[in-house]
Amino acid sequence: MNTVLDIPAHMLNIVKDFVDSSRRLAVVCLGNELRGDDIVGKIVCERLSESCDGKIYIVYAGPDAASIIGLALEGYKVLVVDAVIRRKGGIGDIIIATTEELSEDENLLPSTHLLPVSRLARYLGPRLLIVGVNVNPRNLGLGDKASKEVVRAARALADLLAGVLQC
Repeated sequence: MNTVLDIPAHMLNIVKDFVDSSRRLAVVCLGNELRGDDIVGKIVCERLSESCDGKIYIVYAGPDAASIIGLALEGYKVLVVDAVIRRKGGIGDIIIATTEELSEDENLLPSTHLLPVSRLARYLGPRLLIVGVNVNPRNLGLGDKASKEVVRAARALADLLAGVLQC
């Protein structure tokens, strides 16, 4: 598992550049706390909300990825936080993906959302940046417990984002 310290500088710069270039920024956290490792968005949202205390628009949208569209149409750049199911990499790895990378990534497995974030990425382009934690697709069943690696990585991701957002 990578930690915040292990994330390559160029990946952190992608997030910093995205945030710095945003006149209006929204952080939309996706997930489903009833489905094990899909809790990433909720953990990050709760921690960021405490850290940022209203300075940044942060919303936990549950499994409703469609809420991103409205924010983008209102002129927000949207930083999406979600559990990511990726064939390569370790469970708990933090992933930062531009819309181009997301739509081209052959290692990305289907989304748990009715409207996949990868499809939104194709339409919203540079208004969207995805950050997430690689999860085990076998740990997404209803009632499954979140793995320790994923919870630890979600907390580290929240701390990383709080630093970038200067909260």
